[in-house]
Order: sequence, then C-alpha cells, then structure tokens
Amino acid sequence: MPPRRVLVVLGLVLAAAACVPVPPPAAAPPAGGGGGGTPAPPSLPAAPGHGDALAAGVDMEGDPTIRNWQNPDAPDPFTFAVNPTWCDTGTGPPAPTACYYTYSTQVFPNITPVFQSTDLVTWEIAGLDGADVDTSPDGLARTSIAPWAELIGHWAPAVIERPANPPGSRFVMWYSAEKANVSGTREPHCLGVAIADSPDGDFVDSSATPAYCQEAQGGTIDASPFIDTDGTAYLTYKTDGTPSIPTRIYISQLAADGMSLVPGTERLLLETDNSSGSWEPPIIEGPTMVRSAGGLFLFYSAALWQDSSYKVGVARCDAPLGPCTRIYSTPVLASLNAMRGPGGQTPVFDTEDNIWRIVFHSWTDPPVGYSAGGKRSIHALPLYL
Repeated sequence: MPPRRVLVVLGLVLAAAACVPVPPPAAAPPAGGGGGGTPAPPSLPAAPGHGDALAAGVDMEGDPTIRNWQNPDAPDPFTFAVNPTWCDTGTGPPAPTACYYTYSTQVFPNITPVFQSTDLVTWEIAGLDGADVDTSPDGLARTSIAPWAELIGHWAPAVIERPANPPGSRFVMWYSAEKANVSGTREPHCLGVAIADSPDGDFVDSSATPAYCQEAQGGTIDASPFIDTDGTAYLTYKTDGTPSIPTRIYISQLAADGMSLVPGTERLLLETDNSSGSWEPPIIEGPTMVRSAGGLFLFYSAALWQDSSYKVGVARCDAPLGPCTRIYSTPVLASLNAMRGPGGQTPVFDTEDNIWRIVFHSWTDPPVGYSAGGKRSIHALPLYL
C-alpha cells in the first residue's frame, strides 16, 4: 500500500519551489471482516445525523465553521484540553477558563503545526516563536527529527499530559514517521515518542529506534491516547496494511509515564469492513476513543483521505481493550455542502457550553485535493454521546 501522507508533503515541497522488540500481536482475524473478523451486520441502523442519535452521533445540522484565524492546512488535528493558564496571554481580564491545543500532520517545512483555542470555535496559531522578535507565535511546536526518522512524513501527532519528576507537567507526543532509508529501500512508518515541558514544545525524540512498529503489517501510524475514568492511560493506533492484510485498529495500555506500551496488553479492536456495500474501503484509520455517560466509543476515519469519500464511523466498546462493535451501517460524519471528506477526528468536551464536540479536518469545495490546490482545515460540530 503506498504511503498516505508523504505524497502530501512532497506535493507541498514541489508547490513551494530495527524497531524495539515487543510481544507478538493478538491473533489476527480473517481478512475482509469487521471488528473481530466478522462483517458489519446488515441490520444495523443508519446513523441519524442529528440529536436523536441511538448511541453516538454528530450534529450534521450544526455550524462547522471555525472563526477568526488564518484557516491553514491542518490535517489530522488531534485536540486536547490543558490548564487554562497555557492560554492566558496576560492581556485580560477576564482570564481564560478553558484552553485547548491542536496538533496536525506535518505541513512542510513545519514538522508539527500547533493551534490554540479557548472555546473550540475560535482558533489561533500557537507554538514557539521563530527567530523574529515579534510577539506573534509562528505555530511551530518545534519537534526534533529523531535519529531513526526521515525529515518528511511526520503524521498525526497526539499529545498526553503525564506527571513529571520532579513534580510538574510533562507533555508526551506520540507520532508516526518514516524510518530512515539506509538501504535504498522504502521503509515503513513507525511510532515515535517525543517529550516537552510545555504544550508549545520543544518536543524532543532522541531515540535511535522507533518506540513501536508493526512492520509485518505494513507499519504503524495514527497513535491517539485515551485516559479512562480510573486514570489508566491507553494508546490506540492502526496498521498501514499490506496487499494481503487489511488495515487494522489496535489498542495497548500505556505505561504510567505515557512513553511506552505495556507488554502483553495489545488488542485488536477493528479492521476494515470489506463486506459488500460497506462504506469503509480501502482503509480505516485515525482511531480516537472517548468515554461519556452514554458509554465507551471508538471513532475512526475511513475511505480515501485524498477526496470527498473520506468519512467518520463509530463503534461501541465493552472496555478499553475491547471488544468493539460497529453501531451504524453508515458513517456519523460525511461530506456536507462545501465541507468535503471530513476525518482525522478528536472528540473533546467543551467545558464552556457543557457539550461534547468533535474536532476534525475537511476540504472546502472548491477545491478538493492537494493536486487542485486544496487544504484540509479544522472544523468542529456538536457531538451526541
């Protein structure tokens, strides 16, 4: 399977001028099925797309517009809440009561674009300032290039805040990057870990090897952390797949410091549903897990990120380590009007409005696709859970 996002980076450039051993994965299901190796039951209801969702759904009648910013290219936006002081510019009052950070896939030459909001609707570029002397941040989280990774192809970063020693905050970024090409043969993408003392960066990964990689399944990408109500942290991720193995979504428990996977905890949650009539092929990816009063849910993106076919689906899980079962026969988030190919989603609780929202990227038509000069910008809609 060709790489998904390195084509994006290479396109932008043109426009501008041995993994750590881990226990073997859980036994693989037969190829072509849904979660647990069985096709999605045809009797599943269609996703309603509004407030009377049966279990989980997106308000497709809401306003996805993001306001008051430069609307840059921001693919795969992982979003999480931090202490409001990180959004306090000192120019108040009033001081912010909420603060959210979003990190996106590499947009050359920026390895990790980063954005900031106090309401999940109005966003601005955040991150560390560059060499200039102005007070406006440049949106650069300033992630190091790990010794094991290529310069381009850093995808879908996600950050978790963990206790540091001595006491304080440590921000741990999981990301995927292409392994350095030392043999002349194209290498797979694997997961790396970078750490910082601030959500703005610097995020540093000095490792000689990736943190985790499923090379036999085409590589590992799209890591996303989840902290359950008991404080246990987990990491969802997906395989890139091979001609004989479909793309799959896995989860593992994270160590207390958030920097490694707990051996023996890896579980398979879903694989691409290739059954007749499925909307998902050719791939599923971008897993994000969330628990609400309604239960434990796994959101994921599927189809082709390059065009309007990209969509978001959802499954219900019995526990973080599964099993997970699809809820609907159709996606919960799909193209609507000028918003085309939504995906790369993160469910986030909006403490100001006391509702869940889903933050995601989409093309804006016209144009759709990088070859047409398009870009995937951030949007948000109310989420029913």
